[in-house]
Amino acid sequence: MRKIIKTILILLIPAGIIFALLSGSVSISIKTLFTAVFKTNTPDSIDAAKIIIQYRLPIVILAFFCGGVLSVCGAALQGILRNPLAEPFVLGVSSASAFGLVLAVILGVGGSFWIRTFFAFAIGMAAVSFVIFQLGKKFSLTGIILSGIVISSFFSALTMLSQSFLSPVGFKSSISLLMGQFSVLPWGELFISIGIMGVLLLIIILKAPELDLLSTGIEHAKSTGVNTRQNLVIILFTASLATAITVSLCGVIGFVGLIAPHIIRSLSIIKHKHLLIFSFLGGGSFMVISETISRSIASMGPLPVGAVTAFIGAPFFLLIFWKKGQNYA
Repeated sequence: MRKIIKTILILLIPAGIIFALLSGSVSISIKTLFTAVFKTNTPDSIDAAKIIIQYRLPIVILAFFCGGVLSVCGAALQGILRNPLAEPFVLGVSSASAFGLVLAVILGVGGSFWIRTFFAFAIGMAAVSFVIFQLGKKFSLTGIILSGIVISSFFSALTMLSQSFLSPVGFKSSISLLMGQFSVLPWGELFISIGIMGVLLLIIILKAPELDLLSTGIEHAKSTGVNTRQNLVIILFTASLATAITVSLCGVIGFVGLIAPHIIRSLSIIKHKHLLIFSFLGGGSFMVISETISRSIASMGPLPVGAVTAFIGAPFFLLIFWKKGQNYA
């Protein structure tokens, strides 16, 4: 039965991608899509090929990888923090990276992909470094979560304060960066971004055996000879770095890292080796569908993808808290 469910999940990925390529302000039929793929030189197929290759395909690829990264990070953090409500933004890295984006706009370099990515990455990693290392030798999971909440609140306030000094044009630019939207990247920048995210994903997946032990508790993991502090730091830093990169690419999009891992766990996929892989596939598919909905239902332009994921994720979050949250009070 589990193999059947896994097969269905895998088959949903190409179905979601095809749906995304066909949907938008200009609808493309399946017939036109296939004629475009096989390069039939008809006016409709030529126009469809331009729309797909130049616009929709880069966005679909970026959305899939960003959603997959957030889901893998969510699954890893839920395991090591032993909290079903944990997601990639729990350490405050998203708020710090968001402030980095706004700071880039204030300095007039927000239009440069690489510069704003650097700002988001640098400030996000500085925040998570503070969260982890300010604990000193008393490495407490509860302390990490509480410190992350404080850092998140601080940088959220700093972001709002900074935006008040922006011009109307700069304010609009900062809002568009923060609200969760995907823009078309040149293929070179897209492949570099995917390559970086792929390396970080590989690091987390290779830590699957350690994640299995850490999810049973720090003391139990120590008793098996695992260097708990070292592995926790590596996983936390890698997940935070990956999250910071996604923020620089698409803004702050919540709930993806919360929903996908829980759905995969509900299918009795518990071992992190399989959980991380299927979380990547499920989260990527969920992000692609959310992005497609966001640009398909708005007549005045695409809705923020973060609004779509929040609309779906908030009830899901409350359901999880109602069922399991009391056990983690």
